[in-house]
Amino acid sequence: IDLRASGSRFAAGKKHVIDEPAPIFSIAHKSAENGRGLLVPNPYFLDPSWWANYTRSVMAFAMMRPWHSRRTAVLMRGACGPASFERLGVLKLPEFTNASRYDFGIVSKAGPYKNIEDCIEKGMKDSSTEAEIARVKSRIMPKMPLEDFSRYRYVLHMPGSVTNSYSRNLQHLFMQGVIVLVWQSDAVEFYYPLLRHRVHIMSVNASTLEATVEELESSPRLRETLLAGGDFVARHVLSSWFLFARWDALLHPLRQLQTG
Repeated sequence: IDLRASGSRFAAGKKHVIDEPAPIFSIAHKSAENGRGLLVPNPYFLDPSWWANYTRSVMAFAMMRPWHSRRTAVLMRGACGPASFERLGVLKLPEFTNASRYDFGIVSKAGPYKNIEDCIEKGMKDSSTEAEIARVKSRIMPKMPLEDFSRYRYVLHMPGSVTNSYSRNLQHLFMQGVIVLVWQSDAVEFYYPLLRHRVHIMSVNASTLEATVEELESSPRLRETLLAGGDFVARHVLSSWFLFARWDALLHPLRQLQTG
C-alpha cells in the first residue's frame, strides 16, 4: 500500500489550509485509475465482531434452503436515485420483462424526489418512451428482507443509485448461498481486486446477462465453482479477520510515520 499516493490537501474552514499532503481514507473509488485515498472497509460492515456473528447466522439460515428448492429467477432489488440509469436502463428492456426469469424490482427512492414514480420519470424522460417508462414503473415493488434472497439461485448486483459507484449490498450477497452476478462497473472497494470472474462472481452487462444465465443453468461445473467461490468470499475475503488485517495494514505504518 503506497501511503504517499493517497495524499491530499485539507482545508479547515476558509483560513486554515494544510499544505503538506496527508493520507486520507476512502470507502470506494469511482475507478481504479482515478481514485484517491486509502481504501478501507465501508462503515456498513459495522464492528468486525458483529459482522462475524451476522455472517455466521445468515449462512446458517441460507443453508436450510438447498439449491434444488430455490427459484431459478435472477433477483435484483434496488433504489431509484440520481445515478440509477444502469438499473432503469435494464428494467426498460423488453428481453428482461419475463418476471419468472428476471425478478427485478425498484423498492425505494434516494434523492430529491417526491416518490419512486417521480424518480423514474425524471431519470428516464430524456432517453425513453412512455411505454418504457410505464414498463419500469410496473416493477415498483415492496422491500424484500435480505433473508429472502436465499430463496433464489442468482442475484444481480448493480452499481449504486446515488453516484453510480459502489453499493454496500454486494457484501451481503456472498453469504446467501447464491451465484452473484455483478454488473460491469469501474467502481472499486478494497476487496474488489480479489474477486475473479467465473470463480467468485459472474461479470455481466445488458448484452451478456441472458446468455450468462443460460450458461449457468446448463453447466453444473460452473455453478459448483461459483458457489464454492462465493462461500470462500463470505468466509475468508470478507471475514472479520480480513477486516482487521486491512485496517492494520493501513494504520500500523501510519502510526510508525507519526511516531518517527
